[in-house]
Amino acid sequence: MPHRARPAVILAAIAVLPFVWSVATQIAPGLADFGLRFMGPRFLGPYLALGYGGMMLAALSGVLFGLVLRVERPGWLPLALIIPALWAFLFTGGGPVPAALWLGAGYLVALALDWLVWQRGLAPVWWFPLRAAQTAVILPCLIVTAFA
Repeated sequence: MPHRARPAVILAAIAVLPFVWSVATQIAPGLADFGLRFMGPRFLGPYLALGYGGMMLAALSGVLFGLVLRVERPGWLPLALIIPALWAFLFTGGGPVPAALWLGAGYLVALALDWLVWQRGLAPVWWFPLRAAQTAVILPCLIVTAFA
């Protein structure tokens, strides 16, 4: 990855930490107790994975939208890029199991849109590999959230 991508790599790694912490608190009762004592229930288990996951999916939508709007004539593509934000809003209710599964599907949709934007040359060369790596961490965390 190019040197100038280093800040993006660091931020991407930091952005997946809440997903990893969420899983850790779901499978390790001691960590859940620690987290409950010092952070509160909102920062544990499914609450964290689903709340943060929905927010991140919407944020990705905005980032993609911004990348595409840099071109002079983006056409209909920006409209498709609001799909992840709407997805996070519409499909994360109904309890932790369906919400986690729908959210995981939303991250796959976002990854497909990442690829489309990247293939059109509207994102930096390092964009898609970084987003694919992030998604490779997020999806297993959401699967644990659904079935833990």
